[in-house]
Amino acid sequence: MLMLIAELLILGASLLVLVYFVFLHPPKYPVNIPAIPFWVVLIPFFKDVDQSDIFRRYIEQPLRTHGAVKLFFGAQWNILVHKPLYLAEMFKDEDVYQKSGNQKKIPQSLFAQFLGDNIISSHGEVWKNYRAVVKPGLQRNFETDAIARNASQLCDLLRDAQTRAGRAGVAMQEMLQRYSIANCSEVVLQTKLGALTSATAPINILQSAVKREIFKPVFMNFPVLDRFPLPSRTRVRQMVDRFKNELKRALIENNEPLSWSSDMPLDGLGRRMLNAKKSGQWTEQQLLDNLTVTFVAGQENPQLCMISTLYLLAKHPDAQTRLYTEIQSKAPDYTHPNPEMFQDMPILTAVIYESLRLFPPIGQLVNRKASEDALLGGDIVIPKGTYLGYNCYSTNRDPAVWGPRAHAFDPGRWGDSPAAIQKQYRLRKSRAEFISFHGGRRACLGEKFALLEMRITLVYLICEFTWTLDPRWLDRMTPVIGDMDFSNEGQSFYHRARGGILHSVQHNSTAVTAHNQSSHAGQTAFDDFFARLILDQADLCVGTEGLHAPETESTTQKLVDLFDSYLRYEGKDDKWTDTGRTYFTERIRHFTTRNLTIQFGLPAFPCKSSNLDKVTGRDPDRGEELALERLHGFVEAIERIYEPGAMLWIISDGHVFSDCIGVDDADVDAYGHKLKEMNICIGQRRGNLGRVGFKSLVDLFQLGALGPDGTPSILARQLNIPDIDHHVKTKVTDEAELCRRILIAGCGPQQAAIRAKIDSKDAAITALYRGFSRFMLEDLENRPNTKAMTRSQQKKVSSKVAFEMILMLFPNHVRLSIHAHNNAGPKFGIQLFDPAHTRAVAALSPDGELMTSVDLLHIPTPWHNCVVELAGSSDDVVLVTKAKLARAALSAGSVTGGLVGTGEGGSAYFSLQRKDAGSVGDGTAAAAHGDPAGAVAMATVAVKDKGVAVVPVEALGQVQRRTTLSEKADAVVAAVVRRNTGGGYATREPFRPARRDSWVGRLRWILSLFWPKGS
Repeated sequence: MLMLIAELLILGASLLVLVYFVFLHPPKYPVNIPAIPFWVVLIPFFKDVDQSDIFRRYIEQPLRTHGAVKLFFGAQWNILVHKPLYLAEMFKDEDVYQKSGNQKKIPQSLFAQFLGDNIISSHGEVWKNYRAVVKPGLQRNFETDAIARNASQLCDLLRDAQTRAGRAGVAMQEMLQRYSIANCSEVVLQTKLGALTSATAPINILQSAVKREIFKPVFMNFPVLDRFPLPSRTRVRQMVDRFKNELKRALIENNEPLSWSSDMPLDGLGRRMLNAKKSGQWTEQQLLDNLTVTFVAGQENPQLCMISTLYLLAKHPDAQTRLYTEIQSKAPDYTHPNPEMFQDMPILTAVIYESLRLFPPIGQLVNRKASEDALLGGDIVIPKGTYLGYNCYSTNRDPAVWGPRAHAFDPGRWGDSPAAIQKQYRLRKSRAEFISFHGGRRACLGEKFALLEMRITLVYLICEFTWTLDPRWLDRMTPVIGDMDFSNEGQSFYHRARGGILHSVQHNSTAVTAHNQSSHAGQTAFDDFFARLILDQADLCVGTEGLHAPETESTTQKLVDLFDSYLRYEGKDDKWTDTGRTYFTERIRHFTTRNLTIQFGLPAFPCKSSNLDKVTGRDPDRGEELALERLHGFVEAIERIYEPGAMLWIISDGHVFSDCIGVDDADVDAYGHKLKEMNICIGQRRGNLGRVGFKSLVDLFQLGALGPDGTPSILARQLNIPDIDHHVKTKVTDEAELCRRILIAGCGPQQAAIRAKIDSKDAAITALYRGFSRFMLEDLENRPNTKAMTRSQQKKVSSKVAFEMILMLFPNHVRLSIHAHNNAGPKFGIQLFDPAHTRAVAALSPDGELMTSVDLLHIPTPWHNCVVELAGSSDDVVLVTKAKLARAALSAGSVTGGLVGTGEGGSAYFSLQRKDAGSVGDGTAAAAHGDPAGAVAMATVAVKDKGVAVVPVEALGQVQRRTTLSEKADAVVAAVVRRNTGGGYATREPFRPARRDSWVGRLRWILSLFWPKGS
């Protein structure tokens, strides 16, 4: 058997070595340039690292030292060129270094389907055919009034957004995207798409969706994956087709004779493309591909340039001031621009060129292929068939060309007069030292339009606004995985709002914060809905400072002491004394100084566990009754100290993740309904129905107010709320599913941020993740659709669900919690069972081992346990434990009794009586063989021949300390949710080094070649 395992491992290692040498091993030629390790392109998959950091650490030095390197990208090795001398030769010798785009390089990829065979990537006669149609349409004299009209509308949108934001700033990226789409479609293609006037225009929604999916790094680096019929990629292919056909539909509709207007140019590119198709010069596919690439490049690249330029000007206010002064002196009437007006604006031109130099819209491009063996620059042998590209970011910042301050923003380097600047610009382009628009015969045909658009846009934006950077923004080229609670890279409304509402300083007429904020079109309707929802639900306190009288402070401290002694759970590394008590006191003081009813919020009582080994059934039972009695008692005790009293809101969060834990939505609803009935009975019995109340997601999201004509599905379509994935098969209801979708879209933190938290080994997050994994492994093992899985498969599903539940439960609001937090605030753990009368045990005995909270998940709760009354225990002490222990003891005959209180309106629990010790027998063997009944008998009864003494009930050990925190219900939306689209993040076993003289050691040494040291 060992030999077989060894042979299989050796075979696996051999296959890995084969894959490495066939696909991943760098090619031998060229021999005089280094190869960047292939794993460098994989680093962003596993680490939150900025692309500029990767470039500086792994690529910059060898690239600049040798002028070129071998780089693995797109599932193959390429030559990445840096040296301007080499680039000039590449641009000049088009027949040797031929354009060969993704349609030839990776034809099976979605990216190839998206852009197809087009004027940018084609070669030879095909390219000449495309150029004959496209070039005249892109190099004509464009209508400046149309761009100015859109620029004016953009300023109106910004001004309106600024008014709504008050003294805060406004996120820019989404509006600039819509603006550049409007310019490209209307001015270049003579097509109105409504992108600027409506955030929910079809083209905005389609483009945002396509961009999110098509550029996923794993598929960009390994396009071979697009060969497989993955459902997600099939949906994206359909989305790409809809996108391209929407462009064609709009183009045809706007260029029909009945739609022509007097100001539409006869030589516009849109009309030229349609004429090429009608005449047979182009095929239908050629029209779609060239239309798509013109639209994408014509609006995406200018938008990126605008963002970069505003960023640089916000970072260098002195340059912004000089530019503003120049515009005011040279173009006081900037609302009617013309190309001649910009000829005498050297600062404007220099700022644009310097922005393009430092941040070229296309940082790296690999789309040329050697048609024959070649000697690049007389130095580097390029074998036939090799793909070549260049890194604009590197070449444009080369200190050997641009001097020691190559990385600095210095518009003055271009010259101080229009003539000097243009001379410098042409010289740098001809030498391939400035390659933002590429070079040679294949230089960008849209350069003229892009520069005109940039000039008009900057004139408007600089004259109308002052630009500043948000001081909290992390300065980096690629998105940051920020703090989990306040990451502004999330896709939810919550995180978009956090990122968009930024402080700024007014200067001219209005101040706007330039901010690289990711925000997608098509979300305005939902954002408006969710913002109104938050404002409607929020309990905002606007008024004078509360009364800080000595008697008020005394009452506050008594309430804090009450919470500390009655409800708070003391967990591991408890920080209540250090910081938590102070935080909690401030929360209580907010109410007492204003003589207001104290509001508590507790997300809890979701539903019964789907694992019947833990619970009596699906309905609330004696456990829930005891917990509710305890919460009523707490509020009752507050009333004896503080006359306005308190209200404890239970936010029933069952629908938040019931689909993850294998519980049908209908069962959650039934559990909640019966729980509310039980709460009413307790309130009536205690003389007050207003102490403990319930709020569900339906209440929070006001779905009851949809009206007779409204349904969840209609609302979901109207708000364009995305669908969610379900890892465990359950029956969902429309109402509950809509609640989950709203919660995800409205409050979800970023998935990557949570992965980073788990990867960081943060003790609290790691404990929570492992606790969820362990709990889910228990709950899912008996599910019909997971029972047939192997243990390994169940663990994988449990890991996925555990990661998803952390996404959903990670809190952003102060609240009471049934999780064992360290009580530093803002979350405080509470104990639902009164330890004076209830004992949570891991074995069926009043003196058994206590259930302890070893992670953030395991404060015992009624929905994961059952109540057992064991005869012989103290009259007022009941046990809380797993139902399987009681059932096993009954089956084995070691106890008598059974489940009672199961009738209508009853509170079920186990009532058990132990049999005589003599009939039990020795439980040692049973325990050794895994018999739980025998183990129970051994734990509860003295076995004479072992000499074990009976432990009396009175000798109970010290019970767990109760703990929890009260939190204000100002924050109504207490559950924070996010769904992951992939698998969970599995914990890793520690790597143990092996000797290289063994076959295991050699295998590990080979694998170590594939991974960077210390990564």
